Amino acid sequence: MASSANVAHHSTIRMLLKGEWTLANSGRMDRTHLRWFTPKSYAEMFRACGFEVVSTEPLSELGPRAKLANRLTAGRLEHLFIGQIVVVAKNAASSKSG
Repeated sequence: MASSANVAHHSTIRMLLKGEWTLANSGRMDRTHLRWFTPKSYAEMFRACGFEVVSTEPLSELGPRAKLANRLTAGRLEHLFIGQIVVVAKNAASSKSG
């Protein structure tokens, strides 16, 4: 299991719409981050490294407003509400032999 901040969060999108890319000392825009991921790109990185991705999900439950927005969009925009991504993966080679 591994986790990463979600650069596709609506707050980052709003920042980009204002023409900004402001780094911070902590959080999603932490200046020490070497790469940024969306839920999809984070899972793909694990697949590209030979892992079988079991699940990709938020680290914590969505808040009430995010749940409502997610329901209204039939889950198509869930990636905009996930603050922290969790990927659960297993070694694809060992899962084939076991």
